[in-house]
Amino acid sequence: MANESLVDLSSIAEADYNAKCRMPNNPMDVALIRYTFLFLYVTVFIVAVSGNALVIYVVMTCKKMQTVTNVFITNLAISDLLVNFTSLWLTPMYYYKGHWIWGGALCHGLPLFQGTSIFISTMTLTAIAIDRYLVIVHHSQSTNINDRMSMRTCIMVISLIWGCSLCLVMPYAYNMKLNYIPLPCNFMMCSEDWSNTRLRSIYGTTVLLLQFVVPFILIGISYISIWVFLNRRRVVRESVLETNRKKRLLRMLITMVVIFAVCWFPFNLLNILRDLKWDSLIKPYFIMMFFCAHLFSMTSTCWNPILYSFLSEQFREEFARAIPCLRIKQTSRPRFVTDGCPATRKSLITEEYLLGDKDNGKAIILKNGNNNGHRASTIIVERMNSNDTSNLL
Repeated sequence: MANESLVDLSSIAEADYNAKCRMPNNPMDVALIRYTFLFLYVTVFIVAVSGNALVIYVVMTCKKMQTVTNVFITNLAISDLLVNFTSLWLTPMYYYKGHWIWGGALCHGLPLFQGTSIFISTMTLTAIAIDRYLVIVHHSQSTNINDRMSMRTCIMVISLIWGCSLCLVMPYAYNMKLNYIPLPCNFMMCSEDWSNTRLRSIYGTTVLLLQFVVPFILIGISYISIWVFLNRRRVVRESVLETNRKKRLLRMLITMVVIFAVCWFPFNLLNILRDLKWDSLIKPYFIMMFFCAHLFSMTSTCWNPILYSFLSEQFREEFARAIPCLRIKQTSRPRFVTDGCPATRKSLITEEYLLGDKDNGKAIILKNGNNNGHRASTIIVERMNSNDTSNLL
């Protein structure tokens, strides 16, 4: 009888704990869902950490990779690593366990890390867009589009980005509070504790504007202006090869921005709906929606290195040098560079190139004839190996 009474009391205590202390409708209570999310989070972590670490390594160790754009890209990689080692794990584990186990410091630190990282990413993407706009549109006479911003200025801009990001997120981190939940729960909860709920709504809306709306407006204006300018300039006087090179870089940068915006939009939308108390219709499904949105936002940290591999020949080849198993047989192709009006017919120089200096891989041919009304001057034909990519970024 005594044993039966103990069992009954234990069952009652467990039922009371589940009713009062566990999150209702928690999808992580289902083993299949729990292990599926665990597998996806681990996959994102491995891909993101290895990819971003590789980006940082090749830029830091290869002199020709140390351009202004690539240094900004490295700043993005560092920001992504910060997310990978903090928010990627702590946030889903908190929602899975239903209470906080990491102490007061991380209660304030987690939102600081996550919010700062998002601000750093959007501000860095904005800095890249504005830099490209100023260089290509306003200083288009330069033969090297990376010469206009010095490396010292670039480092100062990055430092300013980190400082502003920390300051903007500080109110959020400051208003986090660790609360003790008494028996039968007997655990701690980390949650926002604003003395004024209206102030919380104003701050959430302001963060949304500064994190996404304003940066993406500036980015959109910059890249649209660049694209229009390049289309006009090609008609006027710039070579097709140079214009196409800039457009390839532009496509990669625009793709980075689009992927970042798409990945983070659902997560921020959920937070805004919650802050404005517009989440009544989705409350029964909020936890599942939160996990899906959070996982989707975390994938933004692993897409950039994949993009560089596919869209940037320079990064692709430096990745191959850093990881020998990625190397493929190098091929070569002729590169045509003119110091005057472009010769549009490569057939004019095919025969002469065969008579060129094959050992040095270069032939200099003088052409003064007309080619459909276009006068071609000195033409330099070079045999370019696939690892000669210093003019891409």
